Amino acid sequence: MFCDYTLAFDGSISSRFHHRSELLDRSRVEMFKNILRSSVESFRKIVPADASRDLEVSWSPEGQAALAAFSLGGVMVTISALLTGRNEQDDNRILHYFREILAEEARPRELPAPHLAEIADRPLVLSIPLPASRPEAMSLVGEMEVCLAAAFFEGHE
Repeated sequence: MFCDYTLAFDGSISSRFHHRSELLDRSRVEMFKNILRSSVESFRKIVPADASRDLEVSWSPEGQAALAAFSLGGVMVTISALLTGRNEQDDNRILHYFREILAEEARPRELPAPHLAEIADRPLVLSIPLPASRPEAMSLVGEMEVCLAAAFFEGHE
């Protein structure tokens, strides 16, 4: 089981869920497991999302934590931090990078600094939909994002 927090762009928590990996679309979880097994470094890959669309996934691991971004049609839809809780230093480094990316995306507005390090739930995926993302993309990306998180966390059990 892992926690999934979606943040609003103002830094507030807009949703919080608990997911049981075994209840997710196992074919998608296995697809991501295979991709993660074959890629120990950062990557950008196109993955099939549905019958008519592909998603681009950008992945940057840092020990036992990682950053992921999903793009659809060349537009970045979400950025996520995946924290296993197995190495606090890795989790903190990813949270730092996550905040930096969000601050860059927020310019010229100032992004409130959410207290992300205070969220104790682990394993944890923190996601933020970007302002340019279309609502219809969010449900597709959200499902894929959760399957990627499940694959990553299962690999660190």
